[in-house]
Amino acid sequence: MDYMAMNSPTWRARYIDAINAAAFKSSSQFEKKLGAVAAWIRQGERVAATRDCQPFDKKSFKKSLQTLRALTNETDPDLFVPQLIQTCAEFGVAVVFEPAPKGCPAWGATKWLAPDKALLMLSLRYKTNDHLWFAFFHEAAHIFLHSKKMLFVELKGPIHVEN
Repeated sequence: MDYMAMNSPTWRARYIDAINAAAFKSSSQFEKKLGAVAAWIRQGERVAATRDCQPFDKKSFKKSLQTLRALTNETDPDLFVPQLIQTCAEFGVAVVFEPAPKGCPAWGATKWLAPDKALLMLSLRYKTNDHLWFAFFHEAAHIFLHSKKMLFVELKGPIHVEN
């Protein structure tokens, strides 16, 4: 519970209930373990908490996506990742790259950490630029199209609760 920074009932409401209520892309090929998904999301929250971001600006963030689209032509992650992280932070979005643990076949997630700060998390699943950019723009759309109260996690497979 220390890692999750909460007590057991709060953990259930914040992670288990939220993950079960989230809309998932699913495939029966992959097993999702609730604890692994929750741990992955929590790690994204922890990393995002260390990132300085300006207050969220929906209009400017949406506009920045055109500029960020140009980065898709750059093939070297050492060049485009820092610029992606910095640009998004200027508009209130903390971008976090975090490998998903076993049992968490996720490639992206978004959630609001505060009314003026969003988390956009990418797992680098498949480790190709086309998958990364698709996941990034897909998750970015959740940020400006949906409620700040929703959690979006892009996963494949049925979810299982461990005992």
